[in-house]
Parts: sequence; structure tokens; C-alpha cells
Amino acid sequence: MSDKKIFKHTIRVYIEDTDAAGIVYHPNHIKFFERARTEMLRECGYTKTRLEEEEKLLFVIKTITVDYKAPAFMDDHLEVRTILDDHKPTRFYFSQEIYCSQTLIASAKMTIVCVNKAYRPASLPQSLINKLTGF
Repeated sequence: MSDKKIFKHTIRVYIEDTDAAGIVYHPNHIKFFERARTEMLRECGYTKTRLEEEEKLLFVIKTITVDYKAPAFMDDHLEVRTILDDHKPTRFYFSQEIYCSQTLIASAKMTIVCVNKAYRPASLPQSLINKLTGF
């Protein structure tokens, strides 16, 4: 990934995550990435509910690119690694990878935009930027 600090989150694969072939269904990787970013926020003392209710802010995915490398299967323990690559006044840029043991399963790059309740771009809270850049 990079020399920046990495947030790690573990996920177990359940049958509901797999397709008819018994491998993780490709859209579920995006769910796993989302869960890891949500837990990263929680680790910083923020929840999406708090941001929405108190700050009147939401996060939306502007772009996401996923590169699938290897299959994952039911009962696998996956580690999702998340790095905040950069930020601008209204957006975060993340890199994420999913590993099973030492095998890279998938990697992704995404741009997450902060919006207000009218879905217009909004400034990121400086306190959140400070905490996330501490990873």
C-alpha cells in the first residue's frame, strides 16, 4: 500500500456473502470496504449517525475502482486494510485492500465526498481530518 498508517479490520465470510459458485460475490467486496471505513470512523470517535444528526453531513462515494485478484470463500477470515491517501476540503481519497492470510483478494481506490442534507458538497470537519490523518 504505502508508508502511511494502515487501519485494519477483520471480517469473516458467511454463506450470505457468497454466490452459487461458493466464492464471495463481487459486490460484497464493496460492502467489506464500507464496513472497514465505517469502523475507522468509529475508531476516531465518529459514527455516521452522529455525523448525520449533529453535523448534518453524509458521505457518498463519487468514484470507486476495484481490482479483483483472487477468490475468497465461506468461513475465510479477511483483513481489510484502509489508508487515507489524501484529502481536499470536501473529499477523502482512500486506498483499501482485502487479504486472506497473505493473499491479496481485492484492492480499491475511492473518492468519498462530504455532502450536506441537500446533497451539495460540504466541508469536511477539521476535527475528523485531524483524527483520520493520525492513522
